[in-house]
Amino acid sequence: MKKLIGGVLAAMLLVLISLFVADGTEVSAPIMERHKVAEAYVMESEATETTKETTTIVTTTTTTTTTTVATTTTITTTTTEVTTTTTNTTVSTIPFVETPENSDIYWWTAHIIGSEMGAYYCSYEDMLYTGACFLNRYLYFPELGGGGDPENVAAYPGAYGVYSNGSVWREPSDRAWQAARELLSGKVFEYPWNMVGQSNENFGQIVWENEQYYEGSYMYHAIYSIPSGYLGLQEREPLVDLFGT
Repeated sequence: MKKLIGGVLAAMLLVLISLFVADGTEVSAPIMERHKVAEAYVMESEATETTKETTTIVTTTTTTTTTTVATTTTITTTTTEVTTTTTNTTVSTIPFVETPENSDIYWWTAHIIGSEMGAYYCSYEDMLYTGACFLNRYLYFPELGGGGDPENVAAYPGAYGVYSNGSVWREPSDRAWQAARELLSGKVFEYPWNMVGQSNENFGQIVWENEQYYEGSYMYHAIYSIPSGYLGLQEREPLVDLFGT
């Protein structure tokens, strides 16, 4: 009985061994499947990562720098300095010497200049042109009071307000006397003999004009001209020989 049982057990053991050894594939199949599953997971994981890398959204941040151009407005205060330049053109070689023949006209020329353009802000050129207009009236135009007493020119109706209001009798400045001497010496700028217009308006052909400012403030506008009625006149001989020659 014992031998029989022992034989049966031995036979069964042999059958089991033969089953496990007969096909190695059957033994290793579960392990291989797990390996394949693991390998597939790795591949899937790698593929997923690759896909993620491939589909990565690259966000490009464009920084727009806005340059604000600041326009600087520069306010330039132009201070106009009026510089009076006297151009002396020699028109005669006769020097000025005060004589009985010219003393009256010298006195009146200086007083007309001083009362008309004697203010501290008046230009020296205005003084010269004012005196020149007065001398022209005196030397060439008897219809304006010229040719006799110089006071007649100053007192001519509507000619000089400074005669009417009495300011012509005030003592002229040194500059006014100097301008009168230059005019009577013949060593001064050239000007037309028929320039007798002196006003703030133009009545004919302008010879010279000046807008005078002082420390930025407007002072006056002076126009020296040949009035329309005096244009085209034939030049006249002087009515008075100031130098006795």
